[in-house]
Amino acid sequence: SPDEMCTFDIALIGYPYPNRIKAIDTLLKQNKWRILVAGKEWHRHLNKSRRHYRDFTLITNWLSPQQMADIYQQTAIVLNPHRPSQFVYNKNKAMIQNMSLNNRAFDIAATGSFQLTDLHPPPTFSSFAFYKDEDDLIKQVDYYGSNAGERKAAALNNYEQAVRWNTFDTMPQRLYEIVKSAL
Repeated sequence: SPDEMCTFDIALIGYPYPNRIKAIDTLLKQNKWRILVAGKEWHRHLNKSRRHYRDFTLITNWLSPQQMADIYQQTAIVLNPHRPSQFVYNKNKAMIQNMSLNNRAFDIAATGSFQLTDLHPPPTFSSFAFYKDEDDLIKQVDYYGSNAGERKAAALNNYEQAVRWNTFDTMPQRLYEIVKSAL
């Protein structure tokens, strides 16, 4: 999206996991971006004073895939933190760490939108931008927020990589290689 068409500087759609709440709270404290957060339960997890921040939009109702795509395309930076392995409601007794991008990463990439995630992406998706902690999140948002050219180039690479790896033409061969490697 051209900068002048971006309704939001930052958007996050999804459940309010603790790391997502911390990221949004960190960004709201900066008081310098137009932020949209969408998902059930967010209203219960954000400080009341933050919910009344002038440039903050909170959507708590269900969004259709088209509405989500529209939000992604109207946003300069889509934030995509992953569910933490130690989240209390996970059924992850072995505490297996996230090592791959979530399905939302591909949804965001398919819309041609720029995303910032908390996982270092695999080499196949080398153009996905990521942050290490809250201080780095602020630095990355500042950087990509003021470098539209790099943001657009990364979004285009994300789109091309996601489409190249997830089409009916490439999927059968990839599935074959996965099964073959497991034998």
